Amino acid sequence: MIFNKEKFIKEKGQKAYSLLLDFLSEESNLLCYKELEFLMLENIRSFEYESNVYWITKFRDDDKIHIIDEVTETHGCPSNFTRFSLDKEEFIAILKEAKEIIKSK
Repeated sequence: MIFNKEKFIKEKGQKAYSLLLDFLSEESNLLCYKELEFLMLENIRSFEYESNVYWITKFRDDDKIHIIDEVTETHGCPSNFTRFSLDKEEFIAILKEAKEIIKSK
């Protein structure tokens, strides 16, 4: 799967795309990407991953990966501006293409 910026924005909105870019820039440590990719590839039913800014979670009964900007949300920003969700396959593809996505801002 190749990341499609226009499709992403059309489906999830410009704000989600901005959050995605911020998330990828903030978590630019490749070890982080590899850890997250491992969690996804191992087909783990649920997990939580917390970084300095973002909280990534997958709940047992939900196929979506939820990415939350915890810092901004705790400072009073509404959750519709601080959260977005991705399918598992889309999340893995984005992690694999993170450097290219950041460059193509």
